[in-house]
Amino acid sequence: MNNGPNRFSFPSRARNLGWVVFISGFFVCLPAYSVRMQGSLRTHLYLREDRLEDPIEEFFMPVRQYLTLHVDELGSPGWSFHGSGWARQDLADRSEYTQIHYDGRLESELLTGYLEWRDPKMPATYARFGRQYVFWSGINERFDGVAYSKQLPSGHGYSLFGGIPSFSDYGGKSDDRVGGGRVWFRPFDSSELGFAYVQREDDGDLSREIFNQDFFWRPIHFLEIEEHVSYDTITDQIVELGLYAGLEFHPKAKFSVSYNEAIPGALLPSTSLLSVFSNDKIQETAFGLDFYPSSDLRFWSEAIYYDSRSPGGQIARHHVQGQGYWEFVLGGRCYYDEEASVSLELRHLQPPEQGVPFVEGDDRFESIDNGYDRLRFTTHRWFNDYCWQSMELGATYYRDRVNGSPHSFDASWTCGYRPRKQLEAVATLRYIDSAVDNTEIQALLTVTYWFDKRMKNGGTFDLLDDRDARESRWAPHTIQPTGIYREGY
Repeated sequence: MNNGPNRFSFPSRARNLGWVVFISGFFVCLPAYSVRMQGSLRTHLYLREDRLEDPIEEFFMPVRQYLTLHVDELGSPGWSFHGSGWARQDLADRSEYTQIHYDGRLESELLTGYLEWRDPKMPATYARFGRQYVFWSGINERFDGVAYSKQLPSGHGYSLFGGIPSFSDYGGKSDDRVGGGRVWFRPFDSSELGFAYVQREDDGDLSREIFNQDFFWRPIHFLEIEEHVSYDTITDQIVELGLYAGLEFHPKAKFSVSYNEAIPGALLPSTSLLSVFSNDKIQETAFGLDFYPSSDLRFWSEAIYYDSRSPGGQIARHHVQGQGYWEFVLGGRCYYDEEASVSLELRHLQPPEQGVPFVEGDDRFESIDNGYDRLRFTTHRWFNDYCWQSMELGATYYRDRVNGSPHSFDASWTCGYRPRKQLEAVATLRYIDSAVDNTEIQALLTVTYWFDKRMKNGGTFDLLDDRDARESRWAPHTIQPTGIYREGY
């Protein structure tokens, strides 16, 4: 499998150097203007030890630095700059990279970096120039190029974008060009009907062409309806279909029903390693009921029906047959003392006795042939205006033993300290005793610094003093993205 270019190859360094020169030149001009700079610096130190059955234990210790930056009030109405990126240094000798091989252990990536102009009279009208994301009705692209969106006074509008795909070097080969757009109409009050199109070319050949259609309507305040569909012209099939209806039949209760059908391999770009794994179709129908008797108490329940039959796209040998199965979810959350919350959730999965068949290569395997009951308990509490803690306990009991064990267990404890509005430190310890994988001990230390400053007439003014120290009472300010370390540690 092509694992993509080396992260420090010449083309990659040249692209990043070009962006550094562009951003540096942009900030050289800032002292001449009154500007406002907002953003955050976030550092993650992640430690993980795998306790394997053999005498050798694996230890991983990467450190990541994230930067998010927004610059506006440039003296020219409507103009602003937005950027984000990360750098990673490996501090452990035993850390291994499963997808990338190079001599050094330092890597970095510029996620976004673009100039934006917004119409002062119509803020929904904007143009962006540089590295950016677009999320428009099934379009999910990151690219180096131009995007323009126009909204008319009537509420109708259109959007266009085009450029060169910008992908993580963990992916495979690069596409040459990507472009598309979306047009939307608002035929009724509280409604929107949209049509979108995206095309990608790889080495001059068409590699992806998708038409999307979406619709949203709230005919009355307690009823909402959504629908979206994606059609792939290359495979001549519908690769994604979603239907949703939500009914708030009582001031304190809401019922919802949804149906989703997707072929994940057709939805992912060719630069994604996951795109080669499966052409199987995933179908699920979900029924949900939410009940909130008071502002301090909430209950939720969900029943999900999975259709395990896998048409496998147009690959005949991947066609397999199975039976449908259910998953049930029941949970509740309670807020108390105005400073804390506690929640409990139970999941029950009951697949068919013969298992759910799936295909890997030219072979057929049985998967999800074991039902389980999963219980998860979480609690969060503020001790004072500066300190908080969270605890999470999880246990899974299997219908049949897995590797000789009838259950898995995990526990985590998180403590946060925020001495100032601009600074927060968060430490997380986690223990995982899994019947499926290895026993793991994990630790994550996160330090985040927020800034919001206005530079004017040679002086700097801190604007964070005007904000509440606890913008969100019930959740930590610092999100713990432990999943990002699982791809290459």
